[in-house]
Amino acid sequence: MAGHLNSVFLALIVLAAISTFEVIPPLVSVAQFLGSSIKAGQRLFEVIDAPPLIREPAGLSPVRWINRATVLLPNRITLVTSVI
Repeated sequence: MAGHLNSVFLALIVLAAISTFEVIPPLVSVAQFLGSSIKAGQRLFEVIDAPPLIREPAGLSPVRWINRATVLLPNRITLVTSVI
């Protein structure tokens, strides 16, 4: 029938229109914080790319020093022994 729209499709069109208006306000806050987020990312990459201030001697590893360690996790205890 020409000019007739099923009620399901009408509801779909209405909900799609409403949902587009719900998406737009968060995009405004994204635009506000974009510059500061980019600067923070650049600072993180500067820290990652910087050479280490303290160099550990070759051949030493803290894992070799562990003979017995207890790791406490929520709702359980894990015991690690003789880590080499």
